[in-house]
Amino acid sequence: MWTSRTTEAYLTASCHYMQSHILETLHIPGQHTADNIAEHLIRMAVDWDINHKVQAVITDNVANIVAAVRKAGWKHIPCFAHTLNFVVKDAIKADPSLDSLLQKCSAIVGFFPSQHKSSREAQRNSKSAEDAGT
Repeated sequence: MWTSRTTEAYLTASCHYMQSHILETLHIPGQHTADNIAEHLIRMAVDWDINHKVQAVITDNVANIVAAVRKAGWKHIPCFAHTLNFVVKDAIKADPSLDSLLQKCSAIVGFFPSQHKSSREAQRNSKSAEDAGT
């Protein structure tokens, strides 16, 4: 599941066998319950005639997704990258000096995009003023 910029939820299914392929992406309105997600997953698998071929499903560790995969009758495997991300975040939080350093770095990085945007706006305003004077 993922969320668009307009905050709409989508479910994308892909398959991996020798090559990787995106099977389908669908809008998931309403509640993102395990039952609702499982229903969509099963329908996708049936539509693609792979319901009997699914060996395992790799997802993030969100409870409703894990439960949906299990309700569909498939083996769930947690995504290694997602799990590793949680481990690193927990390790940083466990060391106060690292957490403080990370917050300072985030503040510095966050400063530059706003400065760049402000700089562009100032340039546009300056150009508009020049154009108006000619």
